[in-house]
Amino acid sequence: MPSRRAGRTARSPPGEPLRAESTLTTLHFPPGRYDFYPDQAFERSCWISNHDSGRRRIGIPLIDCHDVTIAAEGARFVFHGCMIPVWIGNSQNIEWQGGAIDWAMPFDAQAVITRKLRHGFEMRVNMGRRL
Repeated sequence: MPSRRAGRTARSPPGEPLRAESTLTTLHFPPGRYDFYPDQAFERSCWISNHDSGRRRIGIPLIDCHDVTIAAEGARFVFHGCMIPVWIGNSQNIEWQGGAIDWAMPFDAQAVITRKLRHGFEMRVNMGRRL
């Protein structure tokens, strides 16, 4: 599938959230891959439970939105770097239909212990991540 660089929200300037003044009621993403990069993402201070507080980059910011549908059946949203995929703030009646969220490089990895040694072990790390 072709890749699309999705650094902007519909009908908003680069790095700005979709807001209520937009007449948009359905944001349609045709099937395919959409890549989100932090250099063009919306940024704001966030206080999230069990996380460090501070500035975060957000791929799809929906702020002050009402009666908005995200139609993304068959769409795959791939995020690069440290980002919050979706932020819904001060909004009502937001519906998300379909779509999958993934990262280009996961932030963690799984391993399988393949052999026990006298003073350690050998393991195989999945997902091709360098540790």
